[in-house]
Amino acid sequence: MEENCLSFDLLEDIPFKDLISKMEKVFNISLPYKNQDGRLKAKGILNQHSIIVVDRHDDLADFLCDENHSLEFEILLNKDSEYKEIEKSIREIFKNKIEWKEAKWFPVNPGELPKKIYPDKGDPS
Repeated sequence: MEENCLSFDLLEDIPFKDLISKMEKVFNISLPYKNQDGRLKAKGILNQHSIIVVDRHDDLADFLCDENHSLEFEILLNKDSEYKEIEKSIREIFKNKIEWKEAKWFPVNPGELPKKIYPDKGDPS
């Protein structure tokens, strides 16, 4: 099994606490949050995968803030075909509920470039 992270740049322009409430409803899970190193982060488990919601605001410095909130899935995959299955499943959950700009698969192996996916286009290649 290989651990990967699928990270979404969200276009939800709402306060973090409202985003957490929305995500809890969409995924039907509890997402308790706390401040970690200047960022509010909410964590939960969804279908044996970790889900993490990260606030765009950073308490330590303005230059550390991001343009968007992010949503990360830490996923264990057995084979390459599971990528497409996971992407399809998440797209279906997000459909008409969560707005997002793009997502990136981050492999565990350093040196590999992240694979990007987009809301309407799928794989850009």
